[in-house]
Amino acid sequence: MESLRTQQDVNATGDVLWSVLQDGAQYCTWVPGVEDVEGDVEDGQAITLVSDGGRERTSVKIEATTNRRLMTWRTGAGLGLDSTELTFDVADTGFGCTVVLTRTDGGLLHGLFGADGDGDPKERLEALAAALAAAGEARASRRETRRAVEDEPGGAGPADAPGSALNPGAAAVEPDGD
Repeated sequence: MESLRTQQDVNATGDVLWSVLQDGAQYCTWVPGVEDVEGDVEDGQAITLVSDGGRERTSVKIEATTNRRLMTWRTGAGLGLDSTELTFDVADTGFGCTVVLTRTDGGLLHGLFGADGDGDPKERLEALAAALAAAGEARASRRETRRAVEDEPGGAGPADAPGSALNPGAAAVEPDGD
């Protein structure tokens, strides 16, 4: 068995980063080569990562803890022949969170056919961690921008407030002057 590990600090909360991990529709923005995801990113479910114009399809079994801090992706031929496990471990810190990615490759056939993918596996793992961090920070920034606009005097207010884009038919009600 071979194991690689990298750690990345993220300027976003663990909850925000977890929301990125659970948002399969956005994987194409941070998982290199992924063009589409089929299935729901939920504990015990399998998703399919689609790449190379649909010609490559990788089935990934998802395991996620209920405390929203540990997610594992498992792929492989099964029967202990060749497998890859990628674990995302999210921990809140005083400035945001840290994510530790651990990749473990194993099985009887692992390495028999040469290296998988392009480039150094450690560099690819570090690039994945950096891309996940960037996606988390971008999502946190969008949330902060939305919050700031809602809180400004004369700002938009909550997105579902009467008269907002999500609730255009409802009229704002002014309190009685009594």
